[in-house]
Parts: sequence; C-alpha cells; structure tokens
Amino acid sequence: MGFKKEEKKAVVVPQVEENALKKEGEEAVSEEGKVFNPEEVESNEEVLNVEESEKDLAKRIDEKREEFNKFGKKLKMWNYVVTAVLLIVLVLALVLALTLGNQEGQSWITIVVLCCAIALLVGSFIFSRYQRKRLDKVGNEYVQFVLGETNKEIYAGDRFKDLTFSITGDQRAIFDESKIFLNIKAFKSINVSSGLVNNKPFTVFDCAASILVKNRPQPRFLGRMYVFDLEGVDLNLRGLFQLKGKEYSYPVDDLDGLKLVDGNDKYTFYVNDERVKEVLNNKVLSIIKKFKIDKTIIDVIVSLNNGKLFVGIDYADDFINVPTKESLNLKNIAKSKADLEKVIEIREAIK
Repeated sequence: MGFKKEEKKAVVVPQVEENALKKEGEEAVSEEGKVFNPEEVESNEEVLNVEESEKDLAKRIDEKREEFNKFGKKLKMWNYVVTAVLLIVLVLALVLALTLGNQEGQSWITIVVLCCAIALLVGSFIFSRYQRKRLDKVGNEYVQFVLGETNKEIYAGDRFKDLTFSITGDQRAIFDESKIFLNIKAFKSINVSSGLVNNKPFTVFDCAASILVKNRPQPRFLGRMYVFDLEGVDLNLRGLFQLKGKEYSYPVDDLDGLKLVDGNDKYTFYVNDERVKEVLNNKVLSIIKKFKIDKTIIDVIVSLNNGKLFVGIDYADDFINVPTKESLNLKNIAKSKADLEKVIEIREAIK
C-alpha cells in the first residue's frame, strides 16, 4: 500500500488501495530497458542503530499487518464461495429454462428462472461492492495505524509541538511552490504532518510527482518533502541544490532565471542571486552532503523559494510504502529518524 512503481521510477499513487499503476511483482525498468537492480548501487549505507521502541513498533505493525491480511483472505474466500454458488444456480436456471420452459403451458417457468437469475446477478454485484467497502475500510484503518504510530516514533520528543497528522492531503500547491521540476501533471500525497520543531513551523508529507510522456506517466520525484517557513528572507531569492543520484535520479529542470554557480558529478547548485549563498551557506551545503546516496536514497533536493525552505528526499518505493506483504524493515524507522535529524540540522543552520 502506498506508492507504486511504473517504468523507470516510482509513480505516484497514495493509496489506501493496491495495484494502482503497477501490479505486484513487476520490476522497475529504465528507459533503455534495463532492469534496475538495487544491489548494483554503491554500498554506501549509514550504520543505523535500532532502538527498543522501534522494535516494539515493528512488532505491533506486524501484528496489525497479519490481521489485515487474514481479513483480506477471508473476504477473498467468501467471494469465491459466492461466485461458485452463483455459477451453479445460473447453470441450473439455464437447464430448467431449456427443458421445463419449452414444455407446453410451462413458459412461465422461463420467466421465473430469468427473474431469479437477474436477482442473483444484482445481489452478487451488491455483495461485491459491500465486500470492497469493508476491505477499503479495514485497509484505511491499517494505514492510519501504521503511519500514525510510525510518526509518533519518528517525531517524538519535546522539540516537536502541536503536531497534526492526516493519511491524505492535497499538497500539490506546496510541491509546485518548491519549483524543482517543470510540467508536473500527476501528483499524489499522503502521510501529511505539520507542527513545530524547535519552535519553527514545518510541514512534511510523502508524495510522488510525474510528467506525461506520450500520455504515460514518467516519474520525477517520489519521497518525503519537508517544508519550513523562513523569516526575514527575501521572497525573491531562489536557489536549487541537488545531491545527485544514479539512474533513478532526474536532474532538477525548473531553472528559469537561475545560473549554475557550483557543480560536479555529485551535486549541482543554482541561484538567481548571489545572496542565496547567505541562506544556503557552506554550513548548510555541508550538512546536505552528509546524506548518502544508496539503494534507499535516490537523491536529495533542497530548494529556496518564496521565503520557504524545501528539503526533498527521493526514496526507493519499498522504503516509502506501507508494508502489506512483508514485515516492516526495522532499519526504515531508524533511517527516517537519521534523515530527519539532518533535515533539522539544515534548518537550524539557516539563521
């Protein structure tokens, strides 16, 4: 549950329903037709320590996941039973209509049989809709539990205040305000939280954004976006810094009015005014460079625009998705915490 992959990179679909743009088991394929293998990514992962609270959370999520999967299997079994009964009744109805219905004076049997068959079909449709609604309801409750409990673990401590949380929320306008990619057509966001960290307002959400190429979605970003309001910063200043990734990473392209002031094969830095360097200063840039590009982090994009700081961490979709088939990876919680610490450090470095 969550975001699913299509073509080269995860395409945005926040769910609470499965199999939106990609069926389970399909592999992500690059534009050149090469199957992406996470093991080929340079081994450059952080050493993460798993805390007892994280182990306890993972255990509780696994228990909920088992309950959800059992419920889904139960509904599937009932659907099989109803379908089998419906087929048997329809076959019997057809046989009765062709035999007894053709006898002289028995035409009423055909009418009765047809009415019964129609009633069964309508009943089966209503039953399927009802089952689907039940599954969606349970699925929503499962996602609410996983995201809610995970956020409590990630955003724990006195430095976080006035936190609010929602499974879904339209954050398209905020994402567009970051001005990191042009021509975004498809956008979805989930797991939206906001509040204060160290008495500074922030918003964070998981999202995916895609452009359209020949009427097919081609992803540009899938991951977690942090947004901070900055006080005393000229609203006209724009800056874009991207810590580059490999084949899943797309270069930022909303560059109108910007010029490249620094860059190499590992990062690029664009500004519209030299004063941007006073905000995205050397200390800030050194913190961004602490992120490690590996099989979990695709790239990291930091944007300064309209008096706001945007920190987008482009993740692999198995990191960002809500687990349904496999157990929760304990390291994902620790990784989220470690990345959050860097994001907060970036914000604190801006005076």
